[in-house]
Amino acid sequence: MRRIHLLIGLATTIAFVLTGHVMSHHHPKVAQLPAEFRLMYVSRHIYLLGAALVNTALGLYLRMQPAGWRRFLQQAGSLLILTSPLILLLAFFVEPEFGQLADSIGL
Repeated sequence: MRRIHLLIGLATTIAFVLTGHVMSHHHPKVAQLPAEFRLMYVSRHIYLLGAALVNTALGLYLRMQPAGWRRFLQQAGSLLILTSPLILLLAFFVEPEFGQLADSIGL
C-alpha cells in the first residue's frame, strides 16, 4: 500500500506541475477571467498539490495495522485518498467545459 501511495503521490506532483503549465497557456488567460473563475482554477490546482502531498506522505510513513477493524478502516481510507487525485484532475479539466464557466464565457 505504501508503494502505491508513493507512486500516486509522485504522479500527482507531476500532474500538479502540468496543470500549472495548462493554466499558463489557457485561453483566455486565467488572469483575465473573472475572479470567481480564476479562483476555481487556482483552488483546484492547489487541491491537487494537497492530494499529491498527502499521498506522498502516506507513501513514506504509512504503517499498516495488524488484521482487524483498524486495518479495514485504514485500507478504506487509503482507497479514498488514492482516488482523490483522479477526481481532482477530472474537476480541473472536465468541469470548466461543461459547468458554470462554459455558460458564462461561451466555451
